[in-house]
Amino acid sequence: MTRRHRPTNDAHNGLATRYGLRFIRSLLAIAFVFAPRAATAEGQNPLSLHGVSAQRVARSWTSADGLPQATVTSLLQASDGYLWIGTFGGLVRFDGLRMQVYSIENTPELVSNRILSLFEGRDGALWIGTEDAGLCQMRGGEFHHVAESEHLGQINGIAESSDGAIWTAGDDFIRYFHGKPSRVTPFPAAPDTAVYCVHVDTTGQLWAGTDRGLVAKRGDRFELVKTAVLPNGDDAAAYGIVSDSEAGIWVVSELFVGRLQGSQYQVMLNEDIGAPCVALINHDGDFVFYDRKHGRVDTLTRASNWRRTKDRLSSSRPSNGAVVGCRDLVQDNEGNYWLGSNGTGLIRITEEPFVRVARQAGIESGVNKVITDGADGVWLDAFESRRDVVHWDGEHFEAVAPDLLGDLKFLAGGNRTTAWFASPDYQELIELDLLSQHISKAAPIAPLPFGPVVFDHHGAAWTVLGGALCRRDPELGFTTIATPPPDLSNNRRRLLGFTPDRSLWFVEEGRLGRWTPANEAEAFKFFDLPPQVRAGSVRSLYGAENGDIWLSTYGDGLLRLRNGRFHEIGAKQGLLDLNLGGLLADDTGRLWINSNRGVLVVAIEDLNKTLAGKQAQIRCRVISTGEGNGPTAARTPDGRMWFPTINDLIVVDPKAYTKDDAPPTVRIESVVANNAPADLTNDVVSLGPGGNNLEIQYTAFAYASPEQICFRYRLEGYENSWVEAGARRTAYYTRVPPGDYHFTAQAMNPDGDWSESGDTLSLHIEPHYYQQSWFHAVLGAGILGLVVGAHRLRVHWLTLHASELQAEIHERERAESERRRLETALAEATKFEAIGRLAGGVAHDFNNVLTAVIGRAELLRISLLQSADNRSEHRLNHANEIIRCGKRAARMTAQLLAYSRQQVLRPTVVDANDAIAKLEPMLRSLIPESIELRVNLRAESGWVLIDPSQLEQVVMNLVLNARDASEEHGDAIELVTSLSQPAAALPHGADKPRADGEFVIKVSDKGVGIRDQDLPHIFDPFFTTKSEGKGTGLGLASVHGIVTQSGGEVRVASRGPQQGATFTVRLPACAAPAPGEVGEDDSSEMRAVIVKPVFNATEVSLPTVLFCDDNEAIRRVAKGSLTSKGYTTHVASTPAEARRIAETIDAIDLLITDVLMPDENGPELAEAILKRHPGCNTLFISGYTGHQGNRQQVTDGGAHFLQKPFSPEELVVAASEILTDKSSSPR
Repeated sequence: MTRRHRPTNDAHNGLATRYGLRFIRSLLAIAFVFAPRAATAEGQNPLSLHGVSAQRVARSWTSADGLPQATVTSLLQASDGYLWIGTFGGLVRFDGLRMQVYSIENTPELVSNRILSLFEGRDGALWIGTEDAGLCQMRGGEFHHVAESEHLGQINGIAESSDGAIWTAGDDFIRYFHGKPSRVTPFPAAPDTAVYCVHVDTTGQLWAGTDRGLVAKRGDRFELVKTAVLPNGDDAAAYGIVSDSEAGIWVVSELFVGRLQGSQYQVMLNEDIGAPCVALINHDGDFVFYDRKHGRVDTLTRASNWRRTKDRLSSSRPSNGAVVGCRDLVQDNEGNYWLGSNGTGLIRITEEPFVRVARQAGIESGVNKVITDGADGVWLDAFESRRDVVHWDGEHFEAVAPDLLGDLKFLAGGNRTTAWFASPDYQELIELDLLSQHISKAAPIAPLPFGPVVFDHHGAAWTVLGGALCRRDPELGFTTIATPPPDLSNNRRRLLGFTPDRSLWFVEEGRLGRWTPANEAEAFKFFDLPPQVRAGSVRSLYGAENGDIWLSTYGDGLLRLRNGRFHEIGAKQGLLDLNLGGLLADDTGRLWINSNRGVLVVAIEDLNKTLAGKQAQIRCRVISTGEGNGPTAARTPDGRMWFPTINDLIVVDPKAYTKDDAPPTVRIESVVANNAPADLTNDVVSLGPGGNNLEIQYTAFAYASPEQICFRYRLEGYENSWVEAGARRTAYYTRVPPGDYHFTAQAMNPDGDWSESGDTLSLHIEPHYYQQSWFHAVLGAGILGLVVGAHRLRVHWLTLHASELQAEIHERERAESERRRLETALAEATKFEAIGRLAGGVAHDFNNVLTAVIGRAELLRISLLQSADNRSEHRLNHANEIIRCGKRAARMTAQLLAYSRQQVLRPTVVDANDAIAKLEPMLRSLIPESIELRVNLRAESGWVLIDPSQLEQVVMNLVLNARDASEEHGDAIELVTSLSQPAAALPHGADKPRADGEFVIKVSDKGVGIRDQDLPHIFDPFFTTKSEGKGTGLGLASVHGIVTQSGGEVRVASRGPQQGATFTVRLPACAAPAPGEVGEDDSSEMRAVIVKPVFNATEVSLPTVLFCDDNEAIRRVAKGSLTSKGYTTHVASTPAEARRIAETIDAIDLLITDVLMPDENGPELAEAILKRHPGCNTLFISGYTGHQGNRQQVTDGGAHFLQKPFSPEELVVAASEILTDKSSSPR
């Protein structure tokens, strides 16, 4: 239908604005529903319930939903499926979810945003009539303005005649033919005749509605068709024209509706319906029109001989009674009605596949329970007030008198006339007979049965009393039928219902129970619920014929029990709500589940396939009934299903809820390649080079429930498998290589039917020039020429590179070797440090003991020498043996300290050659005559910085080690010295004062040699390859410690057993010293030779000595020795005690103190005593000085040091020398 809109004025626009917001509020409040549908051919609506029929619901879209403006002036569903919407803010293309707005801001060719009319030509072109800029056309997605139409005024209607001409009605009546407009005057005698609308019927006849009535084009002239003469003589203008399938022409005016059939004209409706006049012929052939005066859409039904059905579509009148206009009315391909309103947006009206009956049942609120009565009816319990109990007997609703119920609580209906209630305190079960209105006590509850009373296949009532399963007997009342075993008894048991195998199912804490009377061996059987499922969440049960048990839960979705195992259906499997209530099944294998979102419908076959892994998700459809309430639902014998909601009672007829067999129509909307839109007008969409990132938008049309459409797509040539997109309407591809592709998109309706053909699109992606074959050929030839031309240069470069690489390899090998050496040195240093700490600590304590032992033995020896006892000689021998063993142990501790590099050294610049030459006679005396000692010393002097005694010990130990290795198999030992350039492997950080090369000492033998596995351990303490009793394992260890502490290194080389060995010692060489700087060549122990003291007590005053040591035995020996020589001796066990003694003495000539003591070390004590007694000298004694700082404090500044263990004579001599040395400065 094409119609002419009467010119709007300010008053009309003001009315629309004034009542627009009120209309939206009233629309949402009353849901803007259609009322009864027309009766079927049999006269019975399949969803009617004795006067209560299915309803229609409305959904509105306003500016907040994407409309550019709230007044919708025209509507059109095009042949491609889109709904086109004309507004005063531009043109809109709508697919049910997304709105694409075209306005002069983004589409300048549209010329005007004020759209009045829309029309689709036979060639698919969209014609757009505007209010102030004439006519526009959209073809192939391109808009253009029709030339010379901008001065023709507003266009209210458009039609296309059989010759292809476009006719427009508005301020002028215009014919466009081949793009040329020409004015048409229907009546030359009345040139001012106003044309309101234009229409072409199915026969090609052109009709126009004018202010003079209906006009038909007969050839080249127009003929006025007399329609009616109004009794009051008012205007008979034709504002709207539609044609039906029987060639009837319908004329709509403000005051009447008429129909012209051939030459017969009949007034179908003779009353004021107001303007604008909009109407259509729907899919059923009925005449549907908008009655503006009464604010509703009415119907003249063809099946009832065009009888008017009032309230056909429920009133659009706002609650305040104001009338809101409808500017256009269309019906889409699915049967939904769309209304374009005046200032209140777009409205869609769809039919609900159910009926709402709470109001007809007399229940003003929602329903709490709905329970079958075992016959044809149901019992209803109101949501808010338990006193509202209603029974439906299959014909009528009948409420139970409130004064009869009192405060009783409804539990269940027994049959048509009997209901069960609980007393207010839930202590008694009450039976109510509606016919006699008699109330009787059926049984004490004790305790209250949880859940409703259920009925078996014979209609008998069952409940739980005291944990037992009880059945209602007409004469005996409730009697116990089955009692679970004592360990299974549970008073909180809640019955769920019976299954086809006559088993009674119930739920209790943590498990589902079944009682099967036919199975005597296992009457009761229990199944543990999944851990996350609470027993209280189980709401309803359905038992399938194959033995499967389906359970609805509140919050945990749907459960299936099969073969004793539970399987879950939740959101991941496609279930649209997890909060479920009543559960029913129809005769076609579908489950109907009440939920918070409405009633869910899902096929049992779908559920089983999903659980078996044969499909990813179920196909679940939602019927928007409102939020469900409670665990109950009922099915009456006629097949209807009853579901309670919080606001209503819903009745669904599954037979009337037919499957949607028509899959949605799919359209590919756009292709974007690398952020650039592509042209879709050609059969093959060609994309330029680099178009390998694709974004393809598609859609499908299901206007009643667009959000429930699911999509899948694939790009053949790139991937052949389908991509399941769900509700997403965009496909994304990245890095698509050049080539030809075929894109297909398909859609699935809510009932699971796919549009097999879908929509397809062919794509061709052009390659870059470097991806084409000619480029590859040219490139190949060029590369071949470059290869041939550059061969010699490449060979030269490779040769040069090989030499550089070889040098780099050598450098890396050297660096790797250095790294491994440093790692080995670090590991060795760590090992030496750990063992050294242990050895030093042992030496410290051991030296203290040895000092006391040797001292006591020495005093004993002196005493025995002075005794005249006959047995003194024998005892003297024992004393001498003790002294000898003590000194041997002292040498071992000295070797331990040497190995650990923690002994006190007094390095001086000495001539190593001279020192070794002086040691040679002693070495020869230690070597048997069978072994030759060859000494080859360099001619010039070899000056090194070392403690002379330690140098002698190094040479002595190496020669003796060579002697022991050569006793059986060797014939010569070589001792060679030389001066060489500095070695590359000197220890990191070694001191090298006045370095001038290295002094090298080599000791070689031809003895037993060293095995490869022994070489890494040759310098470890206590490691020896000698037989038992021939070595302590400390000789080479002490050599290593002394050399390392002196800044040098020692190495060993051996070619294997019986091949001899060579030990090489490298010491930093020094320049020759100045005269007077040569160190004395004394022994390793300080003043080891016993001399008589030069001090004479008769010549001078007795000196005062303060002795401090934490070892009591040493203190006693020292005091006895010093006192016997005439010294005034004070002893202290701690530095603190020594400080106190020093405070009480006028003068102290000598402080003798241990280096390491618990609270304070010796150097710190000496510094404190020196402040009190500036003339005091200091002698440090220690068996182990600890860390390097202590050793440096002892040796710096000319301090005197005596190594433990020492004898009493050595202590007295050291003290005498310090006190009698006139050149010694106080310390």
